[in-house]
Amino acid sequence: MSLSAPERDVLLKRVATRLLDVLVLLERIPVVTKEGPRHWCVCTNCREMETDIERICCRQTPLNCISKMDDAQELSSGKTGIQHIDILWQHGCLGEGNRVVIPSCCMWRIKDAFPDPRRHYTGFRPMRTQ
Repeated sequence: MSLSAPERDVLLKRVATRLLDVLVLLERIPVVTKEGPRHWCVCTNCREMETDIERICCRQTPLNCISKMDDAQELSSGKTGIQHIDILWQHGCLGEGNRVVIPSCCMWRIKDAFPDPRRHYTGFRPMRTQ
């Protein structure tokens, strides 16, 4: 299901206000001092990933984890739509072919909401081949 133009405009305005909230929260990023299999996770919502490059966290406190934001959970635009919103929140518009790693906590929220029956997931691919 895709969003209509008015729905998309409302969503983008909400995303812009959330971005400002995230920037304020980034000033209070907790220091990661723990050790263990997920020492790279601050929000405590991340899970293990296949590759080192995918082992990143949103770096928010557990209560402010971007995978728990109401706007993200309300989206009904499907897996790809949620991935695009997560990227837009963190990096803005990237342009065609430019890719960034989505935090583990967000990827697992997407995988939990849209599970593959065979549990086959592509993972991060740095660049689109031409």
